[in-house]
Amino acid sequence: MKFSLIIPTYKREQALLKALRYVLDGSRIPDEILIIDDAQIRKSTLEQIKGLLDMKKVKFVYYKKDHLKHRRGLSESKNLAIDLAENEIIFFIDDDVFVDKFYFEKIMNVWENNKDPKLFGVGGKITNNRKQSFLEKSIYNKIFALTGELNWDVNEVGYQVWDETVVELEKAYYIHGGVSSYKRGYLKQFGFKTFSGGRTGLEDVELSLRVKKAGFYFLYEPSAQVLHLHEVNGRERPFLSGKKEMQNRKEIFNMHCSQSRKQSLVFVWASTGWILRKLLSLQFSYATGMLAVLLRFV
Repeated sequence: MKFSLIIPTYKREQALLKALRYVLDGSRIPDEILIIDDAQIRKSTLEQIKGLLDMKKVKFVYYKKDHLKHRRGLSESKNLAIDLAENEIIFFIDDDVFVDKFYFEKIMNVWENNKDPKLFGVGGKITNNRKQSFLEKSIYNKIFALTGELNWDVNEVGYQVWDETVVELEKAYYIHGGVSSYKRGYLKQFGFKTFSGGRTGLEDVELSLRVKKAGFYFLYEPSAQVLHLHEVNGRERPFLSGKKEMQNRKEIFNMHCSQSRKQSLVFVWASTGWILRKLLSLQFSYATGMLAVLLRFV
């Protein structure tokens, strides 16, 4: 089974080159790699990339977005790539994600061994994600309504739930957007949400919630692993990122969740717990940005 890899990028040429080298060093590599550029990769860097992919006989598609036609942002880049890709299974990784040698092999094994028409996507594990303690999972998350039906889920007020301690393949209603794979036909029907707030973060959460409501599901394969560098180039200031995250969370809640008084209060309470967790992890500026938007919702 052939598959395509899509990498949206923005002002991270060196990280992108390193990410591609990890991809091409894998036990199984993509048949096609598409790079969707929200800036302008230098000609010399493009020549390096083309040379690397030619040696491995991987088809290369480079798309420089015309911002007179297409908005900036991750969702827009992903939606463009869905139409450009030629294979039925498509992967997405961020441009600062480094895949394990067996990452693609393990994810493709899942696809090739599971023919369930309700399977929408398969995701892997980010090994350097902050691990939640037992007390956080068993007490804190329950207190602040940050739990779900499954270990990997999007709950009734639009907050994602994850558990990095899972060690075996299991059903999920949420997978990380920056380390994910999907059936192209299904994804073409659903598409990624473009948020009104500008930044398109949480496009994976919003998609996962729609997928769940439509009766589809994901599989989470923890043995398929990546390292997420969290490159600072191309990122917004933490306060602005926090504001835009909270704007997008409100939008997800308003679009997909019950608007009853009770559910609105649960959303505010869950958001409070989410912001408090940011504060406890010393992300003060980010948390302040989120709080500034949440207070207008109350």
